[in-house]
Amino acid sequence: MDRSIYGKLSAGSKAERHSNIYIHNIVTILKKHAKPVSFKEIEQEAGIDIEGTPGLLELLKKNKKIVREDRTLEYVPTYAISSEEELLSILKETKSEHGISLDEVLDTVENTRPYVDSLISKQRAILLRDMDGSCTLFYNGLDVKRASPEVQRLYDGVSVPDVRDLVRELASAGLSSKGPEKTVRKSVPVQRKKKYLRKIKITNTHLDNKELGM
Repeated sequence: MDRSIYGKLSAGSKAERHSNIYIHNIVTILKKHAKPVSFKEIEQEAGIDIEGTPGLLELLKKNKKIVREDRTLEYVPTYAISSEEELLSILKETKSEHGISLDEVLDTVENTRPYVDSLISKQRAILLRDMDGSCTLFYNGLDVKRASPEVQRLYDGVSVPDVRDLVRELASAGLSSKGPEKTVRKSVPVQRKKKYLRKIKITNTHLDNKELGM
């Protein structure tokens, strides 16, 4: 399976496939310039006739990161970062709660990767990678001294077992890797008392006077 960007854009119908590839190429061109780019410049560089391609202009209008003015297009990233201090200021605004997606930080006209690497090396930012491969950049407001080389070597020397091996060892020892299951109590149906609606009159007409001692 082709997992490249071209492969992803090539999925679907032929009309949609061409439009998606056009938009990808146009965005790539716009990211190279920190100014509006004319339709003519885009056609000269990528060979794409924006106004002559059916439906392409409408799709570009729907893209929230592309601004059109007259016959020019400009790419507007989520964050405008032109220096390391600007990136640090944006991270501080998050208050270390949710961080910022690394893709959004790098999705700019200017190359922001050096700013990210510099903040991480200075321990002013922390980069965490999720299981799906996505990365999030957090502001590090803690002033923690770096561990000594001896401690780092000891830490690096600790081997971490593979999760599958750990589960296998637990199973062989008769232990479960799952947490304790909560006991679910079954609800006992409430027995309702029967209501006798029929009135019963007790009499002694079936007894004679001798049995009653009279």
